[in-house]
Amino acid sequence: MNFRQIEAFRAVILSGTASRAAELMGVTQPNVSRLVGELEEAVGFALFDRVKGRLIPTPEGQAFYRDVDQSFRGLDKLRSSAARIRDFGSGHIRVASLAAAGTTIVPGLFANSVKAFPPRW
Repeated sequence: MNFRQIEAFRAVILSGTASRAAELMGVTQPNVSRLVGELEEAVGFALFDRVKGRLIPTPEGQAFYRDVDQSFRGLDKLRSSAARIRDFGSGHIRVASLAAAGTTIVPGLFANSVKAFPPRW
């Protein structure tokens, strides 16, 4: 089982046909059918019933899709996290000081830090 096979399976579920799945993936319809067939062989059960040229998800295929969908949501979360870190950096600043320093010294130090390391937003 590999990612491309799972991607093809998901594309067929979402689009409804192997032809539309192929368009989504930028490959040919026979390639999508081959990938789905290889995935079925790898998992050891049919993911689709083939009825008059149509692919109808089996109950096992529907159950498998729930986990596939959850995995893709996790990938989307990772993409979002990477974009956020790329665009805004990471980390937090915590400042603790005595009350007197908090009104006199800390503001100047913070201003100098912002000048030296400007925010990336």
